[in-house]
Amino acid sequence: MTLRFSKEDLLSFELASGDRNPLHSNPQYARETPFGEVVVFGVQVLLTSLTLIFKQKKISISSLEVKFKKPVLLNQDYSVKCIFETETRFSASVSRLGLVCCEFSGLFAIRTNPDPLLSPGHSRIRDQSNSFSPQIDTSPCDFFYRLQDDPANNLFLKSILALLPGSQVTALLWSSYFVGMEYPGTQALFSELHCQFQSDHFDFSRPIRVTREWDDRISLARITALFEDFGLIEASAFKRPETRKLNVAEISEGLVEGNAFSGKTILVTGGSRGFGASLSLAFASQGARLFINYAASEERARHVLQISRQWGADCQLLKFNAGDDAEWASATRALAISQGYPDILFLNAAPFIPQRAFTEQTTEDWLEFVQLSLKSVVAPCQHLLPVLRPGSCVVLISSIYVAKPVKFFSHYIAAKAAAEQLMKSLALEFKSLRFIIVRPPKMDTDQTASILPSRTESPLAIAVKLLNHPVWNSSERVVEIDLA
Repeated sequence: MTLRFSKEDLLSFELASGDRNPLHSNPQYARETPFGEVVVFGVQVLLTSLTLIFKQKKISISSLEVKFKKPVLLNQDYSVKCIFETETRFSASVSRLGLVCCEFSGLFAIRTNPDPLLSPGHSRIRDQSNSFSPQIDTSPCDFFYRLQDDPANNLFLKSILALLPGSQVTALLWSSYFVGMEYPGTQALFSELHCQFQSDHFDFSRPIRVTREWDDRISLARITALFEDFGLIEASAFKRPETRKLNVAEISEGLVEGNAFSGKTILVTGGSRGFGASLSLAFASQGARLFINYAASEERARHVLQISRQWGADCQLLKFNAGDDAEWASATRALAISQGYPDILFLNAAPFIPQRAFTEQTTEDWLEFVQLSLKSVVAPCQHLLPVLRPGSCVVLISSIYVAKPVKFFSHYIAAKAAAEQLMKSLALEFKSLRFIIVRPPKMDTDQTASILPSRTESPLAIAVKLLNHPVWNSSERVVEIDLA
């Protein structure tokens, strides 16, 4: 059995559940998380899988154990496998390329009684909640919830209500809503779900008795919900770290205003976020004329621009895809008009870097990442290298992983290694230019944000380290710098 989700599927689930967590609906928000793109709701994966497993049957669940192991993404094919261990017990999994994303098991019975017609109700549903803190009152509370959309107009609801009793569906949708919007809220990452249902029906005009717990050691929220005379739901969810934002205090402390690069024009591709933003600010603080390229992070780009101009830096934004050949042609013409050919070109832009085992990717997936990565290096080189002034520097932001490989990043390491060799080859063709290969360590950015503590370096500290490196006073034409 094959499972595949579209944007429309996510919208149907959002309308049904009231779960409007931006990780599942806002591409810009999701791009600034370690997932890099919107993720399918865990409960949606579970319920849609059940409709495939049980097909046209009508069943009632008495117990359900679910583990959400890896994110399920849009527009990809997933395999659903199920084993019926007895007439009433099953175990199933959802996987892609042999790696399990979700596994679940339970007890069920075939239904013969018709289910009463459900209609949507109004509940205490918020547009978005991000007010969670570990100090929140965890004493039991009453919570009211009703189905959020009309089954007659919602294809997802219509299909799942043909399988399960409406009260069980509503209770499972509540678990998604409560985890994603209330506790732990926007930063939630659903981990496990355990359900016990004593009957098929619950009057949702009655309150759900909810108890919450918080484990600060591993950033884990636990929720227990008692539906009196109906059942019990236990859910656990990690709280993901907040999206990394530029800390003005850290910037002021980490950078000393000067004029070491006064009179120099610098272009940073991918300069609005992560290490690119830190590079932009570091060199702006030293009097450089700055062009910041970005593709989508408008708010962040303007934040970098604002801080740079506070230092008196001549700073401009260039919004376009750094891997697009046609857009580079237009950008190069614009730079010529503004006399902005860079003295230092930072090749920093890169696609989202997923952490994936080699066998977790198809050949097409693997090659697509390498191609996207190299485009953001090759395209600017094609257009700018022929027009750069003698003595200009081309700086490739590579990775320490090229020198010290790690597992689960073969696609990333291959792309960076190829880009490094490209720089060395181009140095033989463009003999009036300098080529600098920089290998930073793992840094604390959106892409490396982890639930558990991990060893990362400050992007700003690494940018300052590069800023103060003696390479800028050297005449050596090809330089490799390990900043780890």
